[in-house]
Amino acid sequence: MSNHYTNTVSTVLLLFFLFISSASSSSFIRQYTDGFNKNFQQENGAVPDSIRGEAHYLRQHEQEISSRDYKLSASNTVKGLRDRPPSSYSLKMESFNTLLKSTNADKYVSRPFSAAGYKWTLVVYPNGNKNDNGAGFLSLYVAIDNSTLAPHQEVFVDLRFYVFNRVEKKYLTIQDTDGWRFSYFKTMWGFSQVLPVNTFKDSNNGYLYDGDHCEFGVDVTTPTVFKESELFTVTDKFYNPKYTWSIQKFSTLLEDSYYSDVFSIGGRRWNIKVYPGGCATGKGKAVSMFLILNANEKFRPYEKIYVGAKLRVLNQRNFNNVEKQIDNWYNGPGYGDGYGWGYYEFIPFSDLKDSSKGFLVNDVLMVQVEIEAISSTKTLMVYPNGNKKDSGSGYLSLYVAIDNSTLVAGQQEVYADLRFYVFNNNERKYFTIQDTNVWRFNVFKTMWGFSQVLPVATFKDPANGYLYDGDHCEFGVDVTIPTTYQISELFSIADNFYNPKFTWTIRGFSTLFKDTYYSDLFSIGGRTWTIQVNPSGRGTGAGKALSMYLNLDVNEKFRPYEKIYVRGKLRVLNQRGLNNIERQLDIWYQGPGYGEYSWGYHEFISFSDLRDSAKGFVVNDVLMVQAELEDISSTKYLPN
Repeated sequence: MSNHYTNTVSTVLLLFFLFISSASSSSFIRQYTDGFNKNFQQENGAVPDSIRGEAHYLRQHEQEISSRDYKLSASNTVKGLRDRPPSSYSLKMESFNTLLKSTNADKYVSRPFSAAGYKWTLVVYPNGNKNDNGAGFLSLYVAIDNSTLAPHQEVFVDLRFYVFNRVEKKYLTIQDTDGWRFSYFKTMWGFSQVLPVNTFKDSNNGYLYDGDHCEFGVDVTTPTVFKESELFTVTDKFYNPKYTWSIQKFSTLLEDSYYSDVFSIGGRRWNIKVYPGGCATGKGKAVSMFLILNANEKFRPYEKIYVGAKLRVLNQRNFNNVEKQIDNWYNGPGYGDGYGWGYYEFIPFSDLKDSSKGFLVNDVLMVQVEIEAISSTKTLMVYPNGNKKDSGSGYLSLYVAIDNSTLVAGQQEVYADLRFYVFNNNERKYFTIQDTNVWRFNVFKTMWGFSQVLPVATFKDPANGYLYDGDHCEFGVDVTIPTTYQISELFSIADNFYNPKFTWTIRGFSTLFKDTYYSDLFSIGGRTWTIQVNPSGRGTGAGKALSMYLNLDVNEKFRPYEKIYVRGKLRVLNQRGLNNIERQLDIWYQGPGYGEYSWGYHEFISFSDLRDSAKGFVVNDVLMVQAELEDISSTKYLPN
């Protein structure tokens, strides 16, 4: 005979679900235990696409060697495609191959951006961070401005890196399930092997598109300690777990229902409710009986109470009692009026009327309740029977549901990043499961999560650390609403100029006695330049070679943190048609606060070559020098 409750209970809003059941096996995610594969599903069984990657860990502790140290964390890297763009910063490049070819520009550092209360930069290694086992790979990192840190301060953040894929129209994302710990001595963290460079460069794969375009991004978020939680416990030992109600003159009772006196067990007040003439399916043929949570009991919002108990009609002739099990949730206001659980057909009238059976003696009916377990919750809804509709049979399943009454009907969609937690007492860490894609909630899809987090057998075995101290466990969830980035930069390089060369004819070269001479100003690529010559040499060239440099005009305006990449050539021209002396420029010019505006060579051409008239560099006391600029970058910042 099945249980019934006295009043209709309205649909319960489930903010967090735990499903446990028995049966078949399937795959589950690997975080720090061995052999786990991820399986993430929505309640109707739809499976988002995902690509799993592998972690890259190093033993080194140098500041610039910054992928996850395997000694510090046993967590796992997760890769996958997602629709939503980065939240913290976006870096777009229209000339990526130029950086790949550069011999001096091994990395690109973005301008600083603010996130989680600190200043950061996004660092891209086009050919990989060789100091971090990244050679041949695209490497992505984030660096913190350590001037904002105290010597012993540590900053914990979650990082998610993005690479746009034009073919998929989605972002390849890579993230770690654990947080990253930045400090004064560890200022840079990231991934050394995001994608093989050959994979990235192949336009068929969609990462490098429209010739030379690509896009990177990052989310930097602070994983705060939960401020809302609940503790669910069950008490099964009570000073006096039984209450007996003797109902006098039972045959004379004319009301539909009667309540016992209020009694207290387990810190809650209760009543037994009896329908002498029966109700619902028991009306006219059986006594109906229910255990009622007293109407004056106070519930916190969304609170619920689990009760295990036995209801009995006692046999007064020492024969067998009629006993039925209660195993249900009592819900407070907001969930409906379902304060009572019991049975419509508890004991048939025929058994009561038969005096030999001993249930009704001297017109007295004795009923009893024995309470075996009562829960208390210190504000998560736990369902211990498993989500069989989502292939979760035999697994621990975790979900989050949105209150659809807060959504605008039909059209509104809420995008959220979800990360679920199961505490492992052996490791003293949280087993985490997450998807790289964002989850889309709406009035038709109110619940998302993972149907196969851990096998129930694995979870229940105390040797594995998930169920500990007898019957304790802990679950959690992060719900983050991803915003679209508000600040970004676009790095591009121009390589076609109307007149890319400037030639400076220096007359009376032997009569030059100053340390430094400058050419006239000239303009190439929208910037103004000069050539600088030191006839007697400087630095390592002093007294033995001509020094020559390309200077960015000091009046050129830089935006904060702006830098200009230049690729080109400096030459001393041979006036007899022989080979010129030519040296490559492959450099960054940086604005105030970063140092020099000039780049070149201390030992450009030796004095012996200049003095030898047969070599053709100085003819009729004239020296001809030239700058040819092949590539000049420009960077647009949004906002400026």
